[in-house]
Amino acid sequence: MSISECSSLIEAHSSDLEPSSAFGSGDDLRTSSTKWLIRADEANPSITKTVVDRIHNFTMLPNSHGETLQIVKYGPGEKYEFHHDSDRRMARLATALVYLTDVEEGGETIFPFVQVNEGPLPMAVE
Repeated sequence: MSISECSSLIEAHSSDLEPSSAFGSGDDLRTSSTKWLIRADEANPSITKTVVDRIHNFTMLPNSHGETLQIVKYGPGEKYEFHHDSDRRMARLATALVYLTDVEEGGETIFPFVQVNEGPLPMAVE
């Protein structure tokens, strides 16, 4: 996303963020603020559509397989503790993260079970 697109989304939605929630969790698992964006985001319809299209083009998944976008703001000390990003009721194929701002320290997202392939991808045997 361009700096202009990121700034536009932040400006349009910074005043309507609400406390985040996490399904079936304790009160301190997720301590951020969230705004769910419908695909035809009233404040930024073209930006929201462009972002959705880019994500689907990148992941090579059809638009029909997407969920509602969300803008999440984490202030100093806020977090989303270790969690599974899907459950038996909803099996996600992928999760796409776009960082709208940059910070000097913190702000990372960790995927502890991802195995990094050190070499070339294995060749398919026919």
